[in-house]
Amino acid sequence: MITPEMLSRSLLFAPLAEAERAKICARMHEKAYPAGAMIFAEGDAGDALYLVLEGEVKIGATTPDGHEIVYAVLGPGAFFGELALIDGHPRSAYAAAITKTRLAVLARERFEALLDDSPAMARALLAELAARLRRADRTIVRISGLDAHRRVCAWLLDQAEHALAESRDGRMLLALPAQQLIADQISTSRETVARALSKLRRLGVLAPAGGRGRYWADIAALREIVASAE
Repeated sequence: MITPEMLSRSLLFAPLAEAERAKICARMHEKAYPAGAMIFAEGDAGDALYLVLEGEVKIGATTPDGHEIVYAVLGPGAFFGELALIDGHPRSAYAAAITKTRLAVLARERFEALLDDSPAMARALLAELAARLRRADRTIVRISGLDAHRRVCAWLLDQAEHALAESRDGRMLLALPAQQLIADQISTSRETVARALSKLRRLGVLAPAGGRGRYWADIAALREIVASAE
């Protein structure tokens, strides 16, 4: 069952009053996907907006030579699929479940009606789209011309700067995805990512935090490594 409290975790729906979120819940339905399942493919018609309730989803595309590029890994509270609803074009990327995933689904016509009826939601959508564009621009500038090791550092820095996570003594707690997913986001190999992470652990830039893929990241040190290439 989709509840107003679930929607409150999303930047898109958080600005709305609980009564408004309750109305939206009534217009949504829930879908579950096993790990590895395709949610939609490149070229599909945009027929719905999706909100992650549980699990992880990757958004990506495939190059003409078959290389996979992962644009983003999304967790609970994140929404996706909005671009095709806004411009009417086919899906420009695919979405696939990384783990067992539950999604709240809002059909196109209901999404369009909500934008017409809710200025607060429309403003929240515009703000999130602007934030994503700024982040993409900053990432392009940051990784341009970097070697593979520094691209890994730049990716870690980007995750740290946008994580709503615990921090202490200049370190941010990061939960890293599979190394192949990191590699697919920065156009390198899994082996290169593994070597870079191992080196960062040896340097003390990454300190194990307990649990698989969990590290305390030294933000100042990451910034220094990335800046050293300039």
